[in-house]
Amino acid sequence: MSKDRLGHTVFGANTYHLKQVLVDFAAGQSLELDFEFMANLGVGSDSVSVALHTGDAHVANNYQWRDRALVYDVVNRKKQTFVGVAWLPTTVRSIS
Repeated sequence: MSKDRLGHTVFGANTYHLKQVLVDFAAGQSLELDFEFMANLGVGSDSVSVALHTGDAHVANNYQWRDRALVYDVVNRKKQTFVGVAWLPTTVRSIS
């Protein structure tokens, strides 16, 4: 889950929604997952939270939760100047 500097959720995904079935594994075994996504975020400080849980939300059977596991600053180096939390590719044309 990605949050902006005010703590508002910008984006969230999990294995349940991505239809990634996790097989049972024994105590002591480790599992590594790699999530990749395109983040067209607005300038500012954001964070990523991670959780280990079952089901579609982290409120039930939550085994581990790391709020603000990664905090980072977003800078705009290649996009047009914009206002807001996300950059949406936009075009404009004259209709007259």
